[in-house]
Amino acid sequence: MFPIFSSFTPLTSIETFHRFAVLKANEALQLQKHFKYEKIHSSAKDVRLLSADEVRVLQLFVDQKDTQRRAYILLVRYLIQHYIHYLWTAPELCSPVRRLDDFFPESMNGFNVPSKLHFHVDFSEDEKLYFGQLKLEIREWLDLVLDWESKREETCQQEGLSDKEMSENFVNDFQVKFPPPHKPSELAINVEFCMKEVEDMIRLLEQWFPPHSGS
Repeated sequence: MFPIFSSFTPLTSIETFHRFAVLKANEALQLQKHFKYEKIHSSAKDVRLLSADEVRVLQLFVDQKDTQRRAYILLVRYLIQHYIHYLWTAPELCSPVRRLDDFFPESMNGFNVPSKLHFHVDFSEDEKLYFGQLKLEIREWLDLVLDWESKREETCQQEGLSDKEMSENFVNDFQVKFPPPHKPSELAINVEFCMKEVEDMIRLLEQWFPPHSGS
């Protein structure tokens, strides 16, 4: 099983690095404009300006920041949906309601333990609304599952099935009624791609702008 819950922390960290890298890329572009002007006016002759390729790549980082942010937000959404689905038949003892409070802090009465996750701390107002809607959708889905469970149990009892028989068939019945919203293999690929994309971005920036060593 792809370790969904443990993916949130590194994914959140890599998004923090991404936003910082975009900020630094934008600063480099602003300095480029400044020193290009100064160089023209003969007051910064010794300053090396960025090459056209370097400017192009840095500008691409800045221009794609919103697209990459949306991809990150969408990936977090998919991970939440899939993990809540997974927990319903998971071997580990973890209530979907408890995890719901991790994903949407203080959203469930009696489960307002501080979240272990931090992906929601820097949400914009639009992103907060987006995840507020997701919370409602998931709670509606949980209600559907509970209703299905109750009706299934009633039907099984009418058919004379034992508790053992009901339990043995539960996972299969659940998967048929509520198929997984996403393929774990695809989620794993997307998480890996997202992280590698930012890691490559950071590596390139460090190569072009190495930290100053102390003298």
